[in-house]
Amino acid sequence: MKKTLLNTILALAFAGATEAAPANDWPSTGLQASIPFAFTIKGVSLPPGEYRFTPPTHSGIVSITDRDGHRVMVLTNPMAPPRLKFEKRDAGYVLMNW
Repeated sequence: MKKTLLNTILALAFAGATEAAPANDWPSTGLQASIPFAFTIKGVSLPPGEYRFTPPTHSGIVSITDRDGHRVMVLTNPMAPPRLKFEKRDAGYVLMNW
């Protein structure tokens, strides 16, 4: 139940950003999302807050930056539509590849 509720909240929070992006395409300016909980990605812990996701490069690299300028770069599928998927684990939430 909690996982379903979390997925619904995240989908609604991210819907405004992804609504403008057609399938398999990112807006040229990237995406922004408000993430209300701490999470990790590729072993890097990030606090709750506002994040900017740059469009993937041709090689699939996406830059995730918070308001303070902290940045994590991850490898993704550049042809996949933009979406955030978090998995709840014992240590907290993990942002999975999308």
